[in-house]
Amino acid sequence: MTAGTAAGRKAAGWLLTPVAALAPLDRGQAAGELKDVAAAAGEAELPRLASFLSQRGAAQDFLAAVFDLSPFLRDVARRRPQILDGLFEQDVDGRLAAIAKEIEASPRAEGVTEAGLMMRLRLLKTEAHFLIALAELAGVAEVALTVRRLSDLADACVRAPSRAIVAVTRPPWSATVRTPGGAPEVPGRS
Repeated sequence: MTAGTAAGRKAAGWLLTPVAALAPLDRGQAAGELKDVAAAAGEAELPRLASFLSQRGAAQDFLAAVFDLSPFLRDVARRRPQILDGLFEQDVDGRLAAIAKEIEASPRAEGVTEAGLMMRLRLLKTEAHFLIALAELAGVAEVALTVRRLSDLADACVRAPSRAIVAVTRPPWSATVRTPGGAPEVPGRS
């Protein structure tokens, strides 16, 4: 097996293959941004991601350009490289579906507080926004899909705290309460 084949096999493990080419404003700056994210991955004990980001290839060029062009995406990748590392395990669609389920379950978590729920929703929304933007920039999501993903995320994030409020304010004599989504919710059932 040649070194090129081994590198290709490692890159194939990352589940976002850009089909659109992005050009950074400053190639040197872009390379530095990619190194910074690779260093953050190393510090977060994500050796697979750190190694992947240190290689050369189309995916790395794409990420370097993204990090040069978008301060938001760059800063999220530096603070939470686990999001990028997750793309070795799940593709964007799979992770967004998992995030939707986590948002849905958040109000029913054991010992959830209003502050805890809002913090959890902020973290999940940031991850979803990051992945949605990355997929759009990679050219793997059409505009209609991107808009639907953002709308679904917004709906889920409005429903979650609404359900928490309904659960807290539900009158004890009520057996069924309509949630913001319109579906009846029966106390004691998930």
